[in-house]
This record gives sequence, C-alpha cells and structure tokens, in this order.
Amino acid sequence: PSSTRLDHPLFYFTSTCSYTMSGWDAYVKALTGNGQITGAAIYGQGKPPALWAASSASFIKADEVSALNTGLADSKAFDALSGTGFFINGVKFMKLNSELGHVIRGKQGEQAAVAAFSKKAIIIAVGKASPQEISNPVEKMAADLSAKGF
Repeated sequence: PSSTRLDHPLFYFTSTCSYTMSGWDAYVKALTGNGQITGAAIYGQGKPPALWAASSASFIKADEVSALNTGLADSKAFDALSGTGFFINGVKFMKLNSELGHVIRGKQGEQAAVAAFSKKAIIIAVGKASPQEISNPVEKMAADLSAKGF
C-alpha cells in the first residue's frame, strides 16, 4: 500500500528486495525462510537477555543465550569461548573466526551456528550449511537492525 513506511524498524529486506512485516517473528521467519537456517532467535541484550522471537520455544536455553551475550560483550569470556566452545540447545559448537562485540561463529559436524549483535539485540541462528552461509544473513540482519536503532 502507498501508506506503507519502508523505513519502519520492523521491515527486513531480503536479497530479492521483498519484505515481510509482522513484528519480531517476521525477522526470524526471514532467516529461517532461506532454506539453510533451521532455527533462529532474537533476544534483547539485557541481563538476562529477553526473548523477542524464536523459531521454536526449545531452540536455545536461557543460560546458553546469557553465555553468548556475555561472550560477545566481554573480552575474557570471548577469549574463553575459544577453548570451551558454546552451546545452542545442548549442542556444543567449536568457536571459529569471530569478532568481539560483533559476531561469534561456530561449527559442529554439518551444522554451523552464529550469534551477532545489533545495537540492542542478539541474533542467533543455526543451520546445515557453512559458517559463512549461516553468518551472512545473520550479520546483514544485525546491521539492518542497528541502522534502525535496534
């Protein structure tokens, strides 16, 4: 419709320039709709992180989100993840090339996992693809949310 505001914070543009809108669930659906990401969630960066949307209620445990949130924000915790790895729904992922304050990437067998910060959110996703293939849409969404103040 002509009255639709394309700069609204709940719009997420996909690579085909289409958009979806219907709250935070639309962002999760945009991630999982690519066929590679099998689960995703968005949390606020508070302590404890607050769930905004998830692909399923059992996608990730609260203590795992807190560990990722701390690991992205704190340099000691970030460095420790290199030795301990990180968990999503009880599955341990080995930390790969990651950037403090921005993104943690991991791999476990055929699965890859990513957690990325926007200004106010942590976006978490897993899928059966390379870490880069999982990371790209998550990091793009984090940049999009940051640009919109989230």
